Amino acid sequence: HRSGVIPESGKINELKDWPRNVHEARRFILGCIPESEALEGLPERDIYGRGDEPAKLEEAELVEGSELVAIHVADPRHPDLRSSFSGFLDGTQDVRKVSHHHGIPIVWATVSAAVRKRVNRRLVAWPLRMPIVRGSYYIPFRYVDGLSVDLRSHSRSIDTTARPNGQGVFPSRHPAALTEAAVKAIQADREAIETELAEDWCAVETDPLYVDGGTCGSAVAAESPLAIGVVKSHHRLYADERGFRILVNLRPGERTSVFRVT
Repeated sequence: HRSGVIPESGKINELKDWPRNVHEARRFILGCIPESEALEGLPERDIYGRGDEPAKLEEAELVEGSELVAIHVADPRHPDLRSSFSGFLDGTQDVRKVSHHHGIPIVWATVSAAVRKRVNRRLVAWPLRMPIVRGSYYIPFRYVDGLSVDLRSHSRSIDTTARPNGQGVFPSRHPAALTEAAVKAIQADREAIETELAEDWCAVETDPLYVDGGTCGSAVAAESPLAIGVVKSHHRLYADERGFRILVNLRPGERTSVFRVT
C-alpha cells in the first residue's frame, strides 16, 4: 500500500503504517473514519492559544526583601562574562485540522523537543538523548461514529473527550470547544516530552540546563539546581503599579527581587 494510507486489512502497524507528516495524516484518516472529509490545515494563528489565560497584573509574593526592586547582577559588557548554561531545551508543536466528521474536527499534531549542548562554544545535539518527535491524532471519540478498534486503541490516537473538566463537564459538540480541547491535550503532550528530557539531563549532567518554559510540571526538574525554567511569553505579570514601572525599565545586567509564581 502507499505510505500514509491505511492498509486494506484495516490493521494499523504501529511503526510502518502510521503517518509521518500532515499530508500522510490527511490521507490516512479518511480510511479510518467513514464519511469523514479532508480539510486543508488552518494557519497556526487560527488554532493556537484558545486556552490562554486573560492578561492581568498580579501583586508579587516576594521571597527576597520587602519590596520589588531592580538588582544589579553583572556588567553585560565585561569581557570575561559568559553564560553558565551548558544545555538548552526547547519544544514545539505543529497543529492542523486534517479532517472533519459531520462538522466534528479531527486534529493532527506533531510535538517535538530537543536538547542542544554547548561544546567548545558551539551548540550541538545532546549525544546522550536524541530529539523526541511524535505525531498523533486528537479525536473526540464520543462524537465520532465508526472509529475502528485499531484507531481507538492506538497509542498515538488521543481521545480529547475522555475526561470531564474540573466541573465534571465534557467538551460540547461545538467545533470551537473541541478544537480547544485538542489544543490543550497537545500542549500537555509537548510539555510531557520536554519534562522527559529535562529529567534525563538532571540525572546525568552537572551543569545547568536552560529550559524554554516553566519546570513546575516535574518535581525532579523543579527541585533540581540544574534545570532553570525561563518563561519568555505569558499573560500574567507579577507586579503592582510601582513594580510594573521597575519591571519594564530593567536594564541589561539587572533583575528584579525574587518572587513566587503561582
